[in-house]
Amino acid sequence: MGWIRQREGTDRCSWFEDFEEKGKHCQLEAGVYSMEDLRNYGRVKGWCPYFMSRTAIYTANIVVFSYHYMLDPKIAELVSKNLTSQACIIFDEAHNIDNVCIDSMSLVITRKTLERAKDNITTIDNRVRELKEKDAQKLKEEYSKLVEGLRQAAEDSENNTYLSNPALPEDILRMLR
Repeated sequence: MGWIRQREGTDRCSWFEDFEEKGKHCQLEAGVYSMEDLRNYGRVKGWCPYFMSRTAIYTANIVVFSYHYMLDPKIAELVSKNLTSQACIIFDEAHNIDNVCIDSMSLVITRKTLERAKDNITTIDNRVRELKEKDAQKLKEEYSKLVEGLRQAAEDSENNTYLSNPALPEDILRMLR
């Protein structure tokens, strides 16, 4: 139950409430139903024809509706996702479907959009170049420190500084004694 329906003093649609309570889990008898048929059936039962038809398509063998119900992701999420895999869908107004599909997969790019994209790419390229130069300088500095450390270690080993314990310096060894 939605939070609006839980609020006290909120006007509720008796057609929807009756359908939710009594009709949501009822299946329509086999047959062919137009929108007018569903509207009349809803009046007789006291149920909301809109929600009744949305529920009825989940068990229908053949459904006729606008292609928007399948192509528009927002509508498809609500209406089309629970159709049975054997359901046959017939699109009303299908003569427009080619243009709609082409339009939905088309993109208009203006000169201004291209210029902005070029400017953004130039900015990114410059920033990457700066970072490469900065990182190259850091790498050179670290390499110099490493070479100096190795040179110093070689020099110290020649002077027997670390011969007694090559892993621990003399001041630490004194602390351990």
